Amino acid sequence: MAFEAHLRHMVGGKRGVDLNDVQKGFVLFGIFAYFRIFNIDKCFFVWYGGGMIKERVVEKGRLSGRVQKYVNVEEHGEAYDRYADVVEVKYDGWWARCVFEEGEVRIYSRQGQLKYEGRSGLDCKYSGVIVGEYLVGTQRATSGEGGLGKVMVFDVLEIDLHNGTGIEREAYALPWNERRGLLEEVEFEGSMFELVPTFPIEEAEEVWEREVENGGGEGLIYKRSDEAYVGAVIYRKKQVFTMDYVVMGVEEGGGRNVGKLGALVCGLYVDGELVKKVRVGGGFTDAERQDIWNEDRKYIGRVIEVKGWQLFESGAMRHPNAVRGVDGLLKWRDDKVPEECVWG
Repeated sequence: MAFEAHLRHMVGGKRGVDLNDVQKGFVLFGIFAYFRIFNIDKCFFVWYGGGMIKERVVEKGRLSGRVQKYVNVEEHGEAYDRYADVVEVKYDGWWARCVFEEGEVRIYSRQGQLKYEGRSGLDCKYSGVIVGEYLVGTQRATSGEGGLGKVMVFDVLEIDLHNGTGIEREAYALPWNERRGLLEEVEFEGSMFELVPTFPIEEAEEVWEREVENGGGEGLIYKRSDEAYVGAVIYRKKQVFTMDYVVMGVEEGGGRNVGKLGALVCGLYVDGELVKKVRVGGGFTDAERQDIWNEDRKYIGRVIEVKGWQLFESGAMRHPNAVRGVDGLLKWRDDKVPEECVWG
């Protein structure tokens, strides 16, 4: 109803005009086309953003769709060349939007699923919506004390510090350095929240070695300190692990891959026995999927190199994908016999 009133006044001034459904459709289409043509859709979000943020985040725990663009990079210099000037450690958890007030918190996934509701450990004077990585009891994340987990906070959408400055309801529209300043005023100590450390991009190599290679971090995030939350481009570099696995079987795909390869079932030798460890479903072309499915017998028993973002103690791998060689072909390790692929 409120949005309909906005439309009436936009078209008819203070008195407004009544619009039928067809007219409303034309007005909405015109607004959308105008903002898209002039590439100012972010301004449209902010214009109607207060209500959207309140409804989508506070009531449902999420925004309507992803409002930032993520770009994977292989070298620190790629982010630097695109004017990123801040580096954060990326932790291996669930992306979470946290709504907190009066010492209580509700933690939602990106899809809006409620992951946790209860005491936050934060002072009751704080309220707002913050974003972070929720580290709790899955193979992807580390369990916290008492099973509650921990949230590594990296951004804020709205916040009330109750310190005389009033609530910042449109924190998402502020540049990153101002949003970071708001977060640094929150006393997170003793709560289930911890502020992600940040560093100048010039220290990226050192941070990578200390926090990722030796510290267990999943990777690095690169940001521009002058960008608002909505519409920001986030660069990320993740540590990549490789492992040679033995193909034990093939599984049919679903959807567009019905009648083709869905995933290779792969394993490693443990105490002389070949044990299933991972399903490799990514990194194949359509032609390769068809060929492997049709000629599965000639692929079972071969060794293939696989890459992923994390190698678990079990020998399994997170987000496994088939590796390609410099020639662009799948990297079948025909120079190895299956028995050389040993774990443990």
